Amino acid sequence: MKSNRREPPAPRGGMLFLAIALTVALMVILVVLDGPLRNDVAGSGTITFELAGSPERAAEIVTSWEATGDKTRAAFALGLDFLYALLYAFAIAGACLAIGRRLRKRGWRRLGALDVPLAWFAIAAGLLDWTENAALAVVLIDRPASPWPEIALACATPKFVLIAVAILYVLAAGVASLVGKTRAKA
Repeated sequence: MKSNRREPPAPRGGMLFLAIALTVALMVILVVLDGPLRNDVAGSGTITFELAGSPERAAEIVTSWEATGDKTRAAFALGLDFLYALLYAFAIAGACLAIGRRLRKRGWRRLGALDVPLAWFAIAAGLLDWTENAALAVVLIDRPASPWPEIALACATPKFVLIAVAILYVLAAGVASLVGKTRAKA
């Protein structure tokens, strides 16, 4: 039986590669910027800040960065994270669509059909990241007060889950498409 599902637009290979390359490059820059933000109070740097969850904990982290002169570095990294969210959302969504198309061409219709929902996971993660970043900017620039640290935490947790699920799909489906034989057309 033929499916009525329209094929989603395929990301152009060059654009997808560029998005992935820029995402990785920006991730490296953010990791380098994050190094000095890791201290006794913020053991995982900006991730600790994203997951602070309360004004008191956020204030401790910001104070520790002020004491070492790294608050400006944190603000710069936070600003870059807005661009990073856009890039990784596009790269992961594009990878989901590309691998889904490849799977369907090889006869793996059910696994391939997960591409669009999981591409939306990546887009949702990017939107959650932007919301989280806006809340963290208020905490960093103004003052750590409710509801901003709580909003950041409420966005960060599902963001990480959505990203992980979408990336796991790309990796698992990619392996399946490479090592699995083409399934017979049913």
